[in-house]
Amino acid sequence: MKKSELKQMIYKEVKQQFVRMRHPLDRQVNNAVGIIRKLQHLNLMSPATVIRLSKALGGDKEDKIKGVKAVKSFVRAYNLK
Repeated sequence: MKKSELKQMIYKEVKQQFVRMRHPLDRQVNNAVGIIRKLQHLNLMSPATVIRLSKALGGDKEDKIKGVKAVKSFVRAYNLK
């Protein structure tokens, strides 16, 4: 599999997970973690950003909401949706 094919496949998966971000908060957190992993795999997200978002998604309810919003805005910024 070529690298470009792999990249397109990951973009497609990110798009599908982004659509699922309309579920309850615990499902949104799971989808956000999946998106973070995929974006880190493509080197679109720095390790420091991954750590900050992971801490936010592992905190209390308010932190989780902020973390999910941050992941959504990150995906929108890269036009991956």
